Amino acid sequence: MTRTEFSLPMNWLLTIAIAVLLTGSAWAIDQDRTIYLFQGGADGDSPQAGLIADHAGNLYGTTMFGGNGCGTLFELASTDGNRTWTESVLYSFQCDSNDGSQPQGSLVFDSAGNLYGTTSIYGTSSQGAVFELSPPAQQGGAWTESIIYQFSDYNGGFFPVSLIIDGQGNLYGEDPGSIETNGNVFELSPPAVQGDAWTYNMLYAFKGVPRHDGNGPAGGLAMGKSGNLYGTTILGGPGSGCNGAGCGTVFQLLHPTAKHTAWVERVLYAFTGNADGATPQGGVTFDKKGNLYGTTAIGGTGGGTVFEVSPASGGTWVETVIHAFDSYKEGYGPVTGVVLDKTGNVFGTTFYSDVFELSPPSEQGGSWTENILYNFKDEGPSTPLLSKWDGGLYGTIQGDGYGNGQYGLVFKVFLP
Repeated sequence: MTRTEFSLPMNWLLTIAIAVLLTGSAWAIDQDRTIYLFQGGADGDSPQAGLIADHAGNLYGTTMFGGNGCGTLFELASTDGNRTWTESVLYSFQCDSNDGSQPQGSLVFDSAGNLYGTTSIYGTSSQGAVFELSPPAQQGGAWTESIIYQFSDYNGGFFPVSLIIDGQGNLYGEDPGSIETNGNVFELSPPAVQGDAWTYNMLYAFKGVPRHDGNGPAGGLAMGKSGNLYGTTILGGPGSGCNGAGCGTVFQLLHPTAKHTAWVERVLYAFTGNADGATPQGGVTFDKKGNLYGTTAIGGTGGGTVFEVSPASGGTWVETVIHAFDSYKEGYGPVTGVVLDKTGNVFGTTFYSDVFELSPPSEQGGSWTENILYNFKDEGPSTPLLSKWDGGLYGTIQGDGYGNGQYGLVFKVFLP
């Protein structure tokens, strides 16, 4: 199959036009931070999603191309304390009418060890699918893939992105929409009887401009302790910023209760495109106190922001920019969410082209402190980081960090 680039719907897709590239480097790129370099063939090509880890510390991810030409699901395992890693392709998508292709979202495990993810294309509908990959009954056997749901014009879904899973095995995800729609949040519930179909439930369909509720949910969801869902939309919300399209939102979906039997959407914060930032493309992450953290790709002082959205009195939420990127002095254009450690430090990436750490102020009202952990020579990560037990941050890059147009890599950044 000929490799073709996949283009997401243009009504929500953000194109960052940047004319100045950074030339500074915190540390030179070295091989000890590259734990796997894809070769572009059977092993995979162009990872475009973040990684997950199992209890043994093995890493799992996807590539959009390679394998049979339509993408792979891979495992990286180490037997020497994470000094060297071995890649295994658990599944190569088949490029036929009965299978998905070009996986684009991060994976999730269920309690039985099954993996779930999404593809951007399925069969003849070309509008995406959700798949399950089940481990072999005996060690060394083949993993088994099945399509548990496919999107089409008939069910209103398009190009599903990363999933999350709850304790009952229900999957939750987003599709960012198309020219005609503004995106949805959906749930897939497993069958009561093995072999039966999964149940699809559209939890909320964004209305866009008529409701000013958001447009283009694509960064992934977070679930609160009470089962409410939280996320971002790239565009939409009240206001006329971003050429009248709205500059994006942080939203909450309230779980059904006795008072409201359907999921209810609330805009917790609507970006204006000024100092507060614009067009959040990554999801949000909770801290211990229930505050939400995320990024905007542009805005602030021009290079994007890291923000905190906190609950306030009267049910309102307040946004605070904890760091604004200066495109002339540091990396800029954060397009993924962030991860937090136990002490409240925030870690993330910029597309041009850093891995950064933000440490909270020692006194309330003080400034956060930025530390550049790693600088790539060229295009940086566009997928979320994974924070692992061994004191490292793991991620993927579509190229090789040099701008040579290679097939992608998996990297580790050591924490100080």
